[in-house]
Amino acid sequence: MRRLALLAALCVATTHALAQGAYPNKPIRFLLGSGPGGLADVTTRLVGQKLSERFGQAVVVENRPSAGGVLATQAVATSAPDGHTLMVMVSGNAISKSLLKSLPYDLEKDFVPVTSVAFFDLLVLVKQDSPHKNVADLLNAPRTKQQGINIGSTNTGAVQNLTAHLFASTTGVKGSIIPYKTSGDMLGALLRGDVDIALDAYTSLKGAIDSKQIRALASSGPTRSRLLPDVPTMKESGFADFEVIGWNSIFAPAKTPPAVIATLNKAIVEIVAQPDVQKRFLEIGAEPRTGTPEEMGAFFRRDIQKFEAVIKRAGIERQ
Repeated sequence: MRRLALLAALCVATTHALAQGAYPNKPIRFLLGSGPGGLADVTTRLVGQKLSERFGQAVVVENRPSAGGVLATQAVATSAPDGHTLMVMVSGNAISKSLLKSLPYDLEKDFVPVTSVAFFDLLVLVKQDSPHKNVADLLNAPRTKQQGINIGSTNTGAVQNLTAHLFASTTGVKGSIIPYKTSGDMLGALLRGDVDIALDAYTSLKGAIDSKQIRALASSGPTRSRLLPDVPTMKESGFADFEVIGWNSIFAPAKTPPAVIATLNKAIVEIVAQPDVQKRFLEIGAEPRTGTPEEMGAFFRRDIQKFEAVIKRAGIERQ
């Protein structure tokens, strides 16, 4: 009897150990539909490093830029639902459902939410030596009225791209919107004078802003940024209906086990709450904000509807 009891206890202990070590049991991959250096990339790498330390597994961040983040999103949608391949879902994904003519996946059926990670504003940026001191200067300039302007954004379907369309439609400016693969490519175009303004997050172009190569005329959020308190919002600049808030979050393929989602959620929520992570997020212009999978799912569905309304109101054609 004693021998059987010991054997039973050993089996229970072994089963418990296997359950505890079942996830993760190999490297975790985060896929992004944008290039390196952007806010989603920077925040994901910060969280990924902490996850690697916590789980004892390598965490790899893969950038697969494309219009609407389709390449990365499709890769995650078709991956094994075991929590080892995750999607960095961003506001551009919610936009893509209404902006792109077709998608090779269903955003609401092929994915399950884990948590939100960060929120941010967009900036209307010009070269440092631009004669325009505010949005009114830009719009009232003789050259703008006669020739229009070139507006730089990142990929079609990204929140930067929608904001560029919204800027043109809301202000009434004649504008050609030119999408670039990465924020770095867009910065080069702005500095060369290929575009007159660029729309991007502080995080993406922080170095150029801090070194005074470029400066912001306005921000897209409901209130002024804590990091750029001297920069007025588009609402303060005379456009009451102009408000865009970007975000990034973590999603997993549908059918990922609830226990894995719970493990990931707990880890990421605790990591983002750490003082050093909070401090770093704020330094790069991101508001750290996490929540439950249910909260992220509800927010995602609301944003899909909100961006659909913005796209219709702005008269933006499907691409």
